[in-house]
Amino acid sequence: MHPVLRDGDILLARPARLYWPGQVLVFVDQHGLIYCHRLLAVIRSSEGWKYCCKGDHSPGRDEPVGRERILGRVVGLLREDRRLSLPVLPQLWHWAASLKEVICGR
Repeated sequence: MHPVLRDGDILLARPARLYWPGQVLVFVDQHGLIYCHRLLAVIRSSEGWKYCCKGDHSPGRDEPVGRERILGRVVGLLREDRRLSLPVLPQLWHWAASLKEVICGR
């Protein structure tokens, strides 16, 4: 998630009722590993709602995860003893890019 997040940052995450594309989520994958990746899209499947995420600099998407695997969305971070909020511009840009991907199939 660099450059938004850096090595040594402590993430502040909070569960939410709704998660929106562009937000950064903390979730557990099917192997029990914890990830912090951006939400691209929410899709409905036969098993319920699935959340499609991808790291900002990862080459591909993660396997979709169910809501029960989401620990929360990143609401801020601690860096060098300062509390910071996530920049809004990257969230909006990734939200727009994910919308384009859903509409255009790219």
